[in-house]
Amino acid sequence: MSQYRPKPDAGGATEAGAKTNSQLMSARKIWLATREKIENDIKKLQSSLAATYKGHDDAQDIAEAFAARVEPVLGNLDESLAHKLNEITHSDEADRAKLVAEARAIITSYERFIDADDIIYHLDRNPLVPLAIRATLDTSLESLNNALG
Repeated sequence: MSQYRPKPDAGGATEAGAKTNSQLMSARKIWLATREKIENDIKKLQSSLAATYKGHDDAQDIAEAFAARVEPVLGNLDESLAHKLNEITHSDEADRAKLVAEARAIITSYERFIDADDIIYHLDRNPLVPLAIRATLDTSLESLNNALG
């Protein structure tokens, strides 16, 4: 079974370019896995919260308030970075620098949200389910920044 290996083009592209695409595809998978982990962590906390307040008169109001408060997490930490990383891997060298800058801007917007909204701080310090969302995000975003070069 042979594997596809891009050939150097007249502009001097090398195996390093293919490695970069491979790193960017890995980075895309890392971001999607990070989002999935955060979503699953929030669901675990939501389930624990529901079990804790089961039968309580305000259980529905608590569940709705929780859902409304955590909705911005995945809304702001969206899949746009994964789409941009995919776009970079399918771009030509002329567009690559612009797309990398756009990916970095998305990462910056994620970091600003993380720093500006205290919801992640509160999720990590909840008394029901141990979470480490901030640490997960910090590690993931650092890795993604490194993949962008």
